[in-house]
Amino acid sequence: VVESAVCARFVEALKETMRRFGFEAGEGGGGAGKPCADAERGMEYGGQHDASDGAHPAAAAERLPGPARIVNAHHHRRLKAMIEEAVEQGAIDVRWWHHNPGPGPGPGPGLRIRPTILLHPPLDSAVMRDEVFGPVLPIVEVDDLLTRGLALVNSKPKPLSVYAFAGDAHAIHSISARTSSGSFVANDVGVQFTLDSIPFGGVGLSGMGSYHGEYGFRAFSHVKPVVRIRGDLASFRYPPYTERKKALLSSLAARNTAKFILVFLGIRK
Repeated sequence: VVESAVCARFVEALKETMRRFGFEAGEGGGGAGKPCADAERGMEYGGQHDASDGAHPAAAAERLPGPARIVNAHHHRRLKAMIEEAVEQGAIDVRWWHHNPGPGPGPGPGLRIRPTILLHPPLDSAVMRDEVFGPVLPIVEVDDLLTRGLALVNSKPKPLSVYAFAGDAHAIHSISARTSSGSFVANDVGVQFTLDSIPFGGVGLSGMGSYHGEYGFRAFSHVKPVVRIRGDLASFRYPPYTERKKALLSSLAARNTAKFILVFLGIRK
């Protein structure tokens, strides 16, 4: 979720996240696969801009890196099909190479796709439904974040992370409080994955449980309970059932701790 005034910061944060995880795109880069904690889709709100505005995605796209390597032909075809479908259905394809428009591989050897921003993709298109895992970022625009925008977010499966870029603390708090996700980050992307002091994990379809530091130790460990009964403290559970045993069992069933103690000590029958 991105406020228009900080859209350029959002794209810069994406670049920095790619660098941190060793996924810097371009000539000599390691690869174009996005880590699971990277931004999958974007939402812009809070004003209209033209391409000359530095906050507009078209202007921000010019700061994206060069053609990105795709791991194999299958995923190259998959990503290309996503772009083509969205463009055919009305999405605006914003690329770093404006002189060579249209979906497809970038210049240079190997399977490459230029980092691509898709504006206004249909909500039922593959790029809005499926995991992208490539240098493609769809962005939808909404005119009312706290109603229509959050309704759109909450209509989708719960994400691994929600990233909100805004200068308004109230907007940040509202997005955090009214969305459900594995993690939430304000004004940055992916940093929660690098912090061992907090848990990292999903919720619902985005995952179960969490790990990192102590949380990872607990998640991947089994705590074995060990119970030792001393003497005949629990013998009242077994026949023959005297009136005292019945009173003890009835107080336990009623979760009446005070009565149980009084009957056990013989103060009450």
